[in-house]
Order: sequence, then C-alpha cells, then structure tokens
Amino acid sequence: MEPCPASDARLERLAHAAYGWCSQAICAVGVVANLANLLVLRRPPLRALTVYTYLLWLSVADLIGLCFCSVFAYLLSQESAHPCTGAPLALAFYAAHLNKPLTNTCLASGVWITFWLSANRRVAVTRPTSYLAEETGDVAFLRIACTLAVSMTLFMPMVFQSQVELDEEIGGYVLRQEGFTYTTAWMVYQWLLQVVVRLLPAAGILINNVLVVRGLAARAGGQVFPAPAAWRRCCCSRPTTQVAPPPVIELVESSVYGTGASVGSSPRQRRRASGHRLRAAYMLPAISALSIISNVFSALLFVWAAQGKMKLTKGYTSYQVWRAVGNNLELFTLAANPFLNILFSREIRSGYRRLLLEHKRCRRSD
Repeated sequence: MEPCPASDARLERLAHAAYGWCSQAICAVGVVANLANLLVLRRPPLRALTVYTYLLWLSVADLIGLCFCSVFAYLLSQESAHPCTGAPLALAFYAAHLNKPLTNTCLASGVWITFWLSANRRVAVTRPTSYLAEETGDVAFLRIACTLAVSMTLFMPMVFQSQVELDEEIGGYVLRQEGFTYTTAWMVYQWLLQVVVRLLPAAGILINNVLVVRGLAARAGGQVFPAPAAWRRCCCSRPTTQVAPPPVIELVESSVYGTGASVGSSPRQRRRASGHRLRAAYMLPAISALSIISNVFSALLFVWAAQGKMKLTKGYTSYQVWRAVGNNLELFTLAANPFLNILFSREIRSGYRRLLLEHKRCRRSD
C-alpha cells in the first residue's frame, strides 16, 4: 500500500513464504495456546499466586499481540505480492494509523511484563522474608497497568506517521510518509524506542536472571536462600553447617511456586516439592532467553536499517531476509511462552489436567 516500487520476484517469494505462511501459522498456534493458557491461569489456585498473575497478563499481551501481528503480516505479504495495487479505505486507514501503534504496544507490554516477572523472582530468591509483603497482587496489577499506559504513550506518535491518499492511477488508497518522519527528531525518537522497549528491559531481565541463578546456587550449596545476617548469626554455629530454613522462608517458597510444600511435610514430600520448585525456577530463564534474543536481534536490525536508505543499496535484499527472520522470531516468542509454562510448571500442567477432566465430566452429564 506504499507508492508503487520496482517489482522484485525474489522479495515477492520471500514475503509470501515468510508472512503469508510462516507468520500466519505461528500466529494461529500461538493464539490457540495462549487462549488455553488463559483458561488455566484464571482458575484457582493459580490465580491466587502473584507469579501467575504476571504469567496471566503476559498471555493476554501475547494473545492480543499475535492477533495484531497476524494482520500486520497479512499487510506485509499483500504489499509485496501486489505492490502496484491500492487498498480499500478502511484497510488503508488501519495500516496508516492503527497497525504499528497497536502491534508495538502489545509487544512492548509483553517485554516489560517479562521484566517484572524476572524482578518478582529476584525478590523471592534474594529477599524471601520481605517477598510476601512487597510482591502482592495489587503491586503486580499496578505495574502491569503502568506498563500498558507507558507503552501506549510511547507509540502514540506512530498514529500520525503516515497519511492515506487516493491514487487515481491504480484506483485505490495508498500510504505516504509524513514529512516529519525524515527529520533528525524522528530518528532520535526511533532510537529512544529501541533503548526503552528493547535494550533496557533486556538488560534488566538479564541482571535479574543472574541474581536468581546466584540465589539458586546458594541454595544448592546448602543455604536455601541467602538468609539475612541476623538469622545467620542466630541459627548458624559455623559457616559450613547446613541449616534447615526457618518456616517463613519455606512458606515463601510454597507461595512463590505453588508446589504445596508445607511446613511439617515428610522428607520425601519435601524433596519432591523442592524438585518441582527447581524445575519451575527454570521457566523464567527460558522465557527471558527468548525475550532477550528476539529484542536484541530486532535492535540490531534497526541499527542496520538506520545506516542508510536500504532500498538504494545492494544489501536491501539481505536486510529483508533478516527482517523476516526477526519478525517471525518475535512471533515465535509470543507463541512459545504457553508451551514453556506447561514444560516447566507442574501446577500449570495440573491445571490443564483438571480442565480436561471437568470438560469430560460435563460431556458425560450432557
């Protein structure tokens, strides 16, 4: 829907494969997976745990983002397949004023929710005695609401990035970039977005994960959590002595991971619960790794494109190939999160089993 460029058969085939098939398949699988994830995360006892509040809203952001990305991929495929054909007014208006702001708002919200999830895990590992007081459901909801508001504000200028014009030669509406998008101020804005939406949260997620891994390593070495100095003086006669955690820390672990490990359980139950908690702790690095890789990759693509007018260089085709890879990698990140939840969280797997059993009982009763 941009003004008619020169046709390139290779780019047309690339766009058809990357955006017409691959992107749509990823979006379809991701939408179904996130819908199922929402059904499970909304049910007790998961909805009572703060960590699953973040996972719930991460699924919401991923679900809406995949829906908008599906439309975005369709527009990209149509633009490459029919470069000299205009679009209906409604579709052209959406592409000009709503497509990029809505899509990027959902993507940015998902990235920052992942950051808050990693911060929640960091507090649980490094400051367990204050976790229950600091990391409440209200705090999580406030962070998520602020994330959504800030993301919408950041991408608001993109609403005015393009205008819709009627091209009488091709008999349809096309998009034309506004003049201010070629100024230095707009380029500074684009760089600011890359820092705030991609690089900054990626760095924060990485730091939080390093601190979580250090805390887990301390626990594996005999100290379940890095305990406060006062507790160590009272309970530890020697630095090398392995001491059982006090009840408050064990209750924090149970509330964090939802494994049901309670004070007074048998040694076997404690070992099983500890194993489930350790496996659940791997879920955060897995989600974080995908988020960091996709965001850093997209930021590098932006730097590549910012080096000059790519359409005028021999590297334009290579850039479009890597751009398609980057876009589908971001879609894969949105679609993969529910599967990571199932893989690493025993409670979420149990939630799916309960949901299926209830569905079977309902069908039998009918």
